[in-house]
Amino acid sequence: VIAVDLGADKIFVFKFDERNGQLSEHSSGTYSAPPGSGPRHLVFTKDGHYAYVVTELNPGVITLRWDARRGRFEQIAVTPSLPEDFVGRRSSAEILLHPSQRFLYVSNRGDSNSITRFTIDANRIPHREESTSSGGRMPRFITTDPDGRFLLAANQATGEIVSFPLDASTGRLGAEISRVKVPAPVAI
Repeated sequence: VIAVDLGADKIFVFKFDERNGQLSEHSSGTYSAPPGSGPRHLVFTKDGHYAYVVTELNPGVITLRWDARRGRFEQIAVTPSLPEDFVGRRSSAEILLHPSQRFLYVSNRGDSNSITRFTIDANRIPHREESTSSGGRMPRFITTDPDGRFLLAANQATGEIVSFPLDASTGRLGAEISRVKVPAPVAI
């Protein structure tokens, strides 16, 4: 069991005992994120060999290699989700790996209110391509439909879920296609 702890800047790994249903900390598996980064959410690749972690306090993505035999993460890259020259409040919230495993998305809150698209290279490293408006304020959660053809953004502060088409070959978000009023959406 993996637990992402924003306040401690750590990702804890726990062993699960199937006989008694108990968890025990696997302390040698604990990963320490860069200080002040604030790891928030984690998503594994389909093959389970890599994980991507969105960092809330210093917006970006940490790429980790997972050693399932030893129950340990190894950091292989850190990629910012906003340009270095971005001015204003910075905060990321959600991370989404496209079903094709070729694209990664991060929602950025604060003054950005955007969704950043990353392409993933052959070494599993994400590269920031562009940021697109989330269509509202405080995009707390993002997801795709099961086929990965549309991205939905839950904009908590403006109380709307906004949907965008996704280009299958580039992962780019197209122009907004729908907007649904929902009081303070935080998850879909």
